[in-house]
Amino acid sequence: MLEECMAHLNVQPGKVFVDGTLGGGGHTHEILKRGGKVIAFDQDPDAIARSSLLLRPYLESGQLEIHQTNFRHMRHVLLAAQETKAQRLLGVKPSRLAKGQPIDGVLLDLGISSHQIDERRRGFSFDGDGPLDMRMHQGRTPLATEDQDDFTAEYIINRWNEEDIANLLFYYGDEGQSRRLARAIVHARPLQTTRDLEKVLSASVSGKDRQKTLARCFQALRIRVNDELGALEECLRHIDACVQPTGRLVIMSYHSLEDRRVKHYLRSGVEALQFAASPASSSSSSSSSSSASGAASTRSKAAPAWTIVTKKAVVPTEAEQETNRRSRSAKLRCAERVDTSSASSKPSNSSTKRSQRH
Repeated sequence: MLEECMAHLNVQPGKVFVDGTLGGGGHTHEILKRGGKVIAFDQDPDAIARSSLLLRPYLESGQLEIHQTNFRHMRHVLLAAQETKAQRLLGVKPSRLAKGQPIDGVLLDLGISSHQIDERRRGFSFDGDGPLDMRMHQGRTPLATEDQDDFTAEYIINRWNEEDIANLLFYYGDEGQSRRLARAIVHARPLQTTRDLEKVLSASVSGKDRQKTLARCFQALRIRVNDELGALEECLRHIDACVQPTGRLVIMSYHSLEDRRVKHYLRSGVEALQFAASPASSSSSSSSSSSASGAASTRSKAAPAWTIVTKKAVVPTEAEQETNRRSRSAKLRCAERVDTSSASSKPSNSSTKRSQRH
């Protein structure tokens, strides 16, 4: 949904945008071609290396800057004109383009990239064979402890107890046979590779359910290993400060756990996140969620930060779903930062009408 993203982001020459999930660089490249400037984030060093080759002219011209960190930390890069302690801990520098000020728009594409899926050594796919890894950052994050560096899908599969594995598969994967699958995993371990896990799961379900079960279980492990929901929640709690009035927020999600958080946040603000929070969250997510509850209580009476542009989620056309099967579950939501200095809170662009087609 490249064109839909650009239209809702309201890309214009000279404006500064954040691509919170650089990936293969497709969205960033399109913004740059339209004359925008981009502050890009990605925690995957492989993604940054590939995209930097594609986007080298823009890096050299200063139209683009790339920061290797999770988008959950974007406020530390955008809103500090001088280097801070938090930036030193994260191993990042202040944004030269943002200059410590809110920017014109943020794009978050929460899906895993095709390259990551197809790269067997990363362990994201049940097609082929590779290590049970699934870490987006590949263990190269400045804040990670030794235990966090080693926190992989293999760690969960071989060290967690049966009940915890079952809960993970049920909550993060919506897997109805989670208890039977967890029991089979524990009985078969140690498991070392994606092929090992695929064989155990496939033997535990009927043939017609195999593909969906494998997809749900691998998704659940990936979400938990990377604290994906915790990262999204942390970003949403602070993102209103990163976008200037009338700026746009565009988020593409790929499963209900993400989309529910985005939808609730845009409708009701940060206080809504505590109701969408995971009962099976990681310890880091849980601690941040509890701190957010206190912050939410102080902000619950505040004026809305966003005006919703997409009254319903925008989904791929049938033609796009045919050519890109991985886009089938995508949902795009867009909102505009409220201009508190104006009496009007209506979105400033005609894309509002176009967005109500689903």
